[in-house]
Amino acid sequence: MVVTNPQTGDSGMSRARITIGFDGEAARGEMEVADLAPLLVAWADVLKAANQAVNGDRASARVVITATAPGSFLVNLGLDVGVLDQILGVIDAAASHQDRVVAANNLLDVLIKSGSLAAGVSLGVLGIVKRLRGRRPERTSRHADGSVTIELDGKELKLSPAAARLIEDPAFREALARFGERLSNAEGIDQTFVADQDGTRSWSIRRSEARSLRLPPPEEREPETMTTRRQVWLELVSTHFRGDYKWRFTDGDTTFTATIEDQEFLRKVENGDVSFSAADKLLVELEEEQEIGNEIRKLATRVVKVIRHVPGPKQMRLL
Repeated sequence: MVVTNPQTGDSGMSRARITIGFDGEAARGEMEVADLAPLLVAWADVLKAANQAVNGDRASARVVITATAPGSFLVNLGLDVGVLDQILGVIDAAASHQDRVVAANNLLDVLIKSGSLAAGVSLGVLGIVKRLRGRRPERTSRHADGSVTIELDGKELKLSPAAARLIEDPAFREALARFGERLSNAEGIDQTFVADQDGTRSWSIRRSEARSLRLPPPEEREPETMTTRRQVWLELVSTHFRGDYKWRFTDGDTTFTATIEDQEFLRKVENGDVSFSAADKLLVELEEEQEIGNEIRKLATRVVKVIRHVPGPKQMRLL
C-alpha cells in the first residue's frame, strides 16, 4: 500500500491500494475484457461513492489499475483521494493528525474492517451490508459521538461515524447494489474478493450471494390524501347516460374517465337540452383526488362544474 502525504506537496493526494481477485471458470488463465470491465467499473463506482459519502466535496477520488504479478489473475486498484480542503475530522474526529492525512487508507479500512462484534471479529461496511441481505437492522442505537450500534442477527455491532454514514448513504448503497447486479450477471465468475498484501482474503462475495447487496425496501409511510382543483379544457371521447355518469375525456395528452357531479348540467342532459357529438369541447372545473404514500395512486377524477360547452364541427367546411 502506497500513501502520499499531502503536506509534502505531492499533488495533495493520499493513496491506498486494494487488491481485487476473481474466482471461477472465466478467471482461469485468461478472461474476456468484456466480462471483466463491468465488474471493475462497478468496483470503482463503489469506492468513489464511499469517498463521496465520507469526504463530500472536500475530496475527490480517482481509481486506477496498477500492474500485478505475471501469471496471477489479481487486479490492483489504486485509490487516490485528492484533498480539495483539509481533511480534518472527516473519518474520525478523535484521530491523530497523521491518521487524517492517510484518508484513502482509512477509507478502505472503513469498507473492510470498520466495526467490531462482541466476539472481537472485525466487520467492515461491505461485510455488514452483505449480512443485512437487503434488510434493516433489528435494532439501532445512535450515540453522541456519531457512532451507531446496530443489532444484526442477534449480535451487537458498533459502527464508527464514517461507517454509519456509508451504510445510510443512498448513493453508496445504490452503487453497491449495482455492483451486486453486475456480479450476478457475470457468467463464469463464481466470486470476487479483496486480498491483503499477504494474500489473505479480507472480504469476499460469491455470485450466488450477490443479491445480498440489494437495497432494503422503502419504509412504509402513512398515506395521505390530496385533492386538487383546476380549470381545464377537455375533449369529449364518449358519454354514458346511465349509472354514475362516468364519461371519457382527453386533455390532449392522456385519456381518462371522470364522474360528472354538476347537477345542473346533468339535468340539461336528461331533459335533452344539451346534445353531444364527437370532438365536443368542455371547459370544466376538474377535481382530482390522489393518495400519496410509497407510491402515488389516483383515487378519483370528478368534473364538479361544466363552465362552457363548445360543440364539435358538424361537417367539414370545404369553402
